[in-house]
Amino acid sequence: MTGASPLLEIDRLVIGGADGTVPIVDDLSLTIDRAASLGIAGESGCGKSTLLLAMMGIIKPGLRRRAGGCRFDGMDLLNSDDRALEKLRGGRVALIPQNAGTALTPNIRIGDQIGEVLALHTDLTGDALQDRVIQLLRQVRLPTPERLRRRFPHELSGGQLQRVGIAMALAGEPELLLLDEPTTGLDVTTQLGILQLLADLRR
Repeated sequence: MTGASPLLEIDRLVIGGADGTVPIVDDLSLTIDRAASLGIAGESGCGKSTLLLAMMGIIKPGLRRRAGGCRFDGMDLLNSDDRALEKLRGGRVALIPQNAGTALTPNIRIGDQIGEVLALHTDLTGDALQDRVIQLLRQVRLPTPERLRRRFPHELSGGQLQRVGIAMALAGEPELLLLDEPTTGLDVTTQLGILQLLADLRR
């Protein structure tokens, strides 16, 4: 939509330790438009994850924002209260972590974990919520979603867990989807499948 404001704006952001050492994120500016995609490349330890967390309004302990800002759809992420940010995260802004398996609760069934996200960020209840869980699992191309939703995380492969993580991120119907190296640790064939799935979902 011509003339529309960016979905995400980062303006000369500086994040570093409180001791005045060299900043981790140094004078960085970028914009992300609706329906756009952006990849950020860099060596390990260069600040990619720190930047990603800032896009969710999070500054890691031991760090502070020294300058600049980060805004999502006009909302100042680094100056908003916890309640507003909790409502945003998992809903309008969602994260797919590097290893989805570590983000899942081991003793809770897959379907129940996706259902918790739906209960928090949508008005769905009862059968409609369960139908949406199955729909999301099918959307990320997991086999027999009706049975798989009853399984625990340890019963799934690494590639399946990553697809569950994507389904959980999509449950709140996010406008901004953040990915922290979502194919790291997967074999090459599974990596290609995940990347193709993400491209198809974005379209």
